[in-house]
Amino acid sequence: MIFGVNIGLCFVLAIVQTTLFPYLGITETFYDLPTLFVLYLGLFRPDRESLPVVVFLGFILDSLSGGPFGVYLSIYFWLFLSVRGSIRFLHIGFNSLLPVILAVGVLLQNAIELLVLAVVEPGMGFPATPPRLILLRMAWVFVTGPFVLLVFRYTHRKCDHWRFQLFSEKSG
Repeated sequence: MIFGVNIGLCFVLAIVQTTLFPYLGITETFYDLPTLFVLYLGLFRPDRESLPVVVFLGFILDSLSGGPFGVYLSIYFWLFLSVRGSIRFLHIGFNSLLPVILAVGVLLQNAIELLVLAVVEPGMGFPATPPRLILLRMAWVFVTGPFVLLVFRYTHRKCDHWRFQLFSEKSG
C-alpha cells in the first residue's frame, strides 16, 4: 500500500513539474519539486521503502525530461545517499534545521545537474547558471519546502494509519 502511495506521489510530482510549472512560468525560478520528495524519503522513511521509489522517480523524470538519460536517476540517487549519510550525524526532526537541509539539498541537486551536463556535453563547456537563479531557488525552498514536507508527512501518516486499521481489522 505504501508503495502505491509513493508511486502515486511520484506521478503527481512529475506531472506538476512538467506541466503545471511551465504553464505558470516558474520552471526556471522554482526548485525541482521531486527533489524535496527524495530528501523527505531520505530523512524520514526507511531504506527498503525509499530506494525503489527514488529509482522509479529518477526513471520517470529521465523519461519525461528529454535530456541525457540517467541524469535525474543519478541526481536523486546521490541526493538520497547524501541525506542518508548525513542523518547519522544530525538529529533530524521538524525543527529550524530542516530548511537549511532542504536548501543544501537543492544546492547539491543543482551542482550535480550542472556537473553531469558538463561531463555529458563536453564540447559545450560548463553550463552557466546564474548565481541569482540558484539563490532564488534556495529562497523558494526556504519559504515553501517545510510546508511541502508537511504534506508528504501527512500523506504518509494517513497511509500508515489506514494500513494499521486494515491489518488490525483482519487480525481481530
